Amino acid sequence: MTKLKQLIKQLFANQVTQEDYEPFLTQLNINNIIKVRYVTVAFIIMEIIMLALHLNIKHDTLFVFPDLLYGIMYVLMLSFMFVMRFAFEKWSHQDPLPLTKIRAFGVVFSLFILLWSATISLLDLTDGGEAMVYVVGLIGVGTVPFYKPLTSLVMYVTAHLYYLLVFIFFITPTGHAFANIVNPSLFVILSWSISVIRYHHQEKDFVDQKIIQSQSQEMKKVIEESAVVNAKLTRLSQTDALTGCYNFYMFQEKIKEAWWECLISQEPLSLLMIDIDNFKTLNDRYGHQAGDICLQCVGGVLNSASEHPGCSVARYGGDEFAIILKKTTQKEAIRIVERIRKDVEKLEVPECPFPFPSFKITISIGINTIIPTEADTIEHFIRETDIALYQAKALRNKYITA
Repeated sequence: MTKLKQLIKQLFANQVTQEDYEPFLTQLNINNIIKVRYVTVAFIIMEIIMLALHLNIKHDTLFVFPDLLYGIMYVLMLSFMFVMRFAFEKWSHQDPLPLTKIRAFGVVFSLFILLWSATISLLDLTDGGEAMVYVVGLIGVGTVPFYKPLTSLVMYVTAHLYYLLVFIFFITPTGHAFANIVNPSLFVILSWSISVIRYHHQEKDFVDQKIIQSQSQEMKKVIEESAVVNAKLTRLSQTDALTGCYNFYMFQEKIKEAWWECLISQEPLSLLMIDIDNFKTLNDRYGHQAGDICLQCVGGVLNSASEHPGCSVARYGGDEFAIILKKTTQKEAIRIVERIRKDVEKLEVPECPFPFPSFKITISIGINTIIPTEADTIEHFIRETDIALYQAKALRNKYITA
């Protein structure tokens, strides 16, 4: 008895959580709308054909029982299908969907098919036929739409009680009465079982889909977080933590990239080598913290030059910086240098975060511009720029071109 109770409980239990129950029912109703739209068309075509055949074959007995009732049933089914087609077509285009109406009319639709098919079979039984139409209706309702087990059970019980009561009290069948009671009853059980199994399969598919979506969202979140971390690590591996400029490794990569690009396009490549004047004196007088602040201030000014197209700013080492200017002539490079040099001179004004205004910050710059050829090398290009820098350092707050 306990196992039977558990089985019954499982048949009617919901596998979908309360939170997801409404979305699940919404999905079921959308599926039912699609199916009803196709089924109504099939029934309309079928009933038009049946009505035409009935009028042609039974024209002499149209108003005689049971042909009169057959005709009424065909017209009733045809009219009902037109109404259902119109209603579901209208509701399918509404936003939001009128789910309460769709659920109610879906039950009415299936129950009508069961009652109609039962009535046709009862008429067939009066003339020596079988309950074939009713059986087909039972199977159709069990295999096409989706209903909750309790809802489908109520529909099947209602239709079958109608069939049995009319059969027992009003029909005098010419065939096997017992078979026409037992066989449809077995098909009721079979069809309801199919309906329950399909419903629970839909529940399982929905739950599995939600799990997959949840896992996908979690995976997406992990991937996004990993991408952020990787981007941060990449940025940290490429930039100097103190100044925010590229580090020496990235300088080497960027100068190679710029060199080959200008070599292929035969356009000028300019390199600026920059050194902070009297930086050692600053460190000795105010300490390394002051030196770090100075490097940050100068790095900020140099980074502003990166707004120039094809510009890469790097901390070359110690208090030396380098600026790579792709597709930049010497004249353009000198204009950029003058702006940078003047901006650095302004660092001693009160608005600057540098806290030692008594120390005048200036920079010396070496400039080198080349249109690379196969005979030239990057190493020689950098060395010549470095020589120009040291010549400028001897003058302080100046630039020298190589």
